[in-house]
Amino acid sequence: MKNTLLIPLLIVFFSLGCNGKPDNVPKNFPCTISVTNGATPIDNVFIVLASETGGVEWSMSGITNASGTATIRTSRLGWQGNGVPAGTYRVTLSKIPTIPEISPEEYRRLSAEEQEAYNNEQEKKREKIPKEIPEYLSDFILSPFQLTVAQGQKNFLAVDVATLPAKPKK
Repeated sequence: MKNTLLIPLLIVFFSLGCNGKPDNVPKNFPCTISVTNGATPIDNVFIVLASETGGVEWSMSGITNASGTATIRTSRLGWQGNGVPAGTYRVTLSKIPTIPEISPEEYRRLSAEEQEAYNNEQEKKREKIPKEIPEYLSDFILSPFQLTVAQGQKNFLAVDVATLPAKPKK
């Protein structure tokens, strides 16, 4: 009888531990980033913030919506919350070009050789698509963007890729 009660209790304990809010979560402040090309918003841009001081145990990221705006969220160990802890961050942006693809079911029906040929063809198509976001913006060292987040501040960064060089400045 004791074992039958122990198993459900262990399941509840571990699920709370994995998904609950960690004990040492710092106070987060609202943070948004917009990405445009001139007046045109760019959607599906993956944005990552990294602390300038290092040693941060949190992941801070967001993805732009159809209006080109991302709400940055902080996460750790399965927990996720809106906003970013106070601090100064390097900001990276990346977007993988998308092309029409066959369904997973269709892909599974291909032979290994056909899958390899399909993958190579898709990669060639992807390489020909103009990049909406310059590749160097996905590198924390090369990205020129920095954002300081603080209580009582707007905590907003606007990026217009039309004003950026195609390659990083040296």
